[in-house]
Amino acid sequence: RVHEGDLREGVAAGASRRMNAPKLFLPLHNKPVIRHCLDAIIRAGIADIILVARGLDRERLRRVIDPVVKVVFNRNPASEMADSARLGLRAIDPSATGLIVCLVDYPLVTGRTIQHLINRHIETPDKVLIPAFQGRQGHPTLFPVPIMHELSRINAKNRPNLRDLVYKDPSRVHILSVHDAGA
Repeated sequence: RVHEGDLREGVAAGASRRMNAPKLFLPLHNKPVIRHCLDAIIRAGIADIILVARGLDRERLRRVIDPVVKVVFNRNPASEMADSARLGLRAIDPSATGLIVCLVDYPLVTGRTIQHLINRHIETPDKVLIPAFQGRQGHPTLFPVPIMHELSRINAKNRPNLRDLVYKDPSRVHILSVHDAGA
């Protein structure tokens, strides 16, 4: 039986080249963007949170996140989001059944949306779940762990990314309507 605590979160930090500052620390409503993301994850009841960060000041990061958040550093500045997801995947508990990839680019996603994804994952543990607001697909995406492991299958011709996992087999994707413009 799947319990909420069996799910793991991966929050991938982008390079934020256009911002000239790490996205995680940009202010939004008097607190850093990362705090909005983490607060929603925590409100959803997620206890095991993995933050994949790239090129950040570790001390500054520790000051704005909860001590329970596990931080994994992506040391490759040229890496893609899938590379951060691979690092997060390596850090999850082996008993996890799903991984929600939350992007710092979507700091206004509500805990209720994340909880809705978790509840649907419990009902359909083999589906990739994507929230949609007013018919428009958004974030975060919940991936079953077995599907996420497909990211590790790399050969000379194929280096899958998260989008590849979604579009590889449309029958394993479920679009979940949400009442959350933040998604």
